[in-house]
Amino acid sequence: MKTIEICGDCNYPPFEYIDNDGECKGFNVDISRSIAKEMGFQITFKLMEWTKAIEYAKNRDFQAIQGMSISNERQEIYSFSKEYITVFHSIYALKERTDINQFDDLYKLKIAVQENDISYDIITKKANANKPIHVVVVSNQGIALQMLINKEVDAIAGNRLTILYYAKERNYTSLLKSIGEPINITKFGAGFKKNRRDLISLFNQGIQRIRDNGTYKLIYDKWFGPQIDYIDNQIIESTLTGIVCLNNLGIITAINNTACTLLNIKKEDNILKSIYESELATAIDGYLIQKVLDDSSNTFMNEFEYTTRGEQIWLSLFLSPLLDFESNNIGVIVNLRDVTKEKKAEESLKTSDRMQSLGRLILNVAHEIRNPLTSIKNFVSLIPDNIDDDEFRASLIKHVPQQINIVDGILRDLLTYSTPRTPLPAEISLRLFFNDLRECIKIDRNIDVFFDVEEDVKVKVDRQHLWQILNNIINNAMDAIEEKGQVIVQAAKIGDFTRITIEDNGIGISKEDMSQIFDPFFTKKKTGTGLGLYITYQLIKDNNGDIVIESYGRGTKATITFSD
Repeated sequence: MKTIEICGDCNYPPFEYIDNDGECKGFNVDISRSIAKEMGFQITFKLMEWTKAIEYAKNRDFQAIQGMSISNERQEIYSFSKEYITVFHSIYALKERTDINQFDDLYKLKIAVQENDISYDIITKKANANKPIHVVVVSNQGIALQMLINKEVDAIAGNRLTILYYAKERNYTSLLKSIGEPINITKFGAGFKKNRRDLISLFNQGIQRIRDNGTYKLIYDKWFGPQIDYIDNQIIESTLTGIVCLNNLGIITAINNTACTLLNIKKEDNILKSIYESELATAIDGYLIQKVLDDSSNTFMNEFEYTTRGEQIWLSLFLSPLLDFESNNIGVIVNLRDVTKEKKAEESLKTSDRMQSLGRLILNVAHEIRNPLTSIKNFVSLIPDNIDDDEFRASLIKHVPQQINIVDGILRDLLTYSTPRTPLPAEISLRLFFNDLRECIKIDRNIDVFFDVEEDVKVKVDRQHLWQILNNIINNAMDAIEEKGQVIVQAAKIGDFTRITIEDNGIGISKEDMSQIFDPFFTKKKTGTGLGLYITYQLIKDNNGDIVIESYGRGTKATITFSD
């Protein structure tokens, strides 16, 4: 009987590791064993430090290396079997590090990464001479985590499940937070010496067979929690709301027909795919999915517009953790509901409210204009008797233009509200746009404004509208900061969408006010007509976008999404 020697990582749970009894364990190990059994050959494992395993594989001391991330660079060295699982790699820091919230915050800081892990390749590519990162190379991710806990490094990067496995084992889970979205989505396969088509064919046949006969599912359920079974599937199909279930790898394990109908997608095209690779990425924010996976206390609720079959509908979204009998977080449940009728009913009710608001607007505008006009009138009436007074003339020249500017500003807001300009969309590089915006933002207090965007992120919108949108939201964010604080502006490409977030650590928005923030004429400021956010909302909609504002106690986050 043929024997194949496979090497791998001895410290990469739950995928492959050596337990306290010296036994080879893990998902990858079980997959390789089941393939060998199905195809009628024997297998011997040699698990060691990952760097040594790679060296042995390169030197051809072993015939295969299991659990390797498939990348273009590695395909130049190895030939790979079919992938048998998709995972993602993330960055983690301590929750107490309020100064680390995005990737750019890591520049000039220390980040621990496992040597020769795919995360090492990604981090070193992101770092450069202008944005240096001090990469601390370690032999495994357990060591990296301990260095983070000991505050020897500022952050760590690696396989999300491996980091969380070690964190749970050592009771560190509550101390960690994920930074931004996953830095990489990777597929695991078995790597072979080049031109070993016989072994690749053997493994590929084995992978297909264990998928077909149910062995793969049993192994998958053992290490990552059960997928949805027949009975559970009937339950979720019986509900009138859309339901999507994801496991702790971010893999879609179930979608009911209602969700498929709401989103106009096919079940077979999305099931068992990573959320980041599926069509659901256009409707469901993968970053929020990761937040729920990382912390079972997190839940998210939102309403958003969605285009399906050429029609705009409103969907409500609720994300909650999926817990097992021991309250372990094993995934995420996504609930979707069509609330278009409710939205239209709300709009109908708001029409009468707006008519009442119009009366309030007229009174407000009359009051705002009366004050500067009264000041101007007083100056004009004093001109005949004081025209030769140097001090009077200086005061006249200073104050009258100021009062005229106030009136002009009020009228300008009203004109923008009543006659919005048709958008002239053009492709905009957000990095260059943010550079221009940074120069024009007026900061008169102890506030830091940070901009974070990859170089190739572009959006197709009206430039003047985008300028007005971001200026208004950033200024609102700064106004919400009482003394010292920060505003973080980020942008990223998510599938066919471009997402811009503006987050501050100011006073936040009360639950009572949250439902009114986009209403015209609603304001908590001492000055202003309350048209700013309403106009911003209209401009975003005119540019095929959407906005969601979240506030949990202290701080506010505005998320703007533009579709291509």
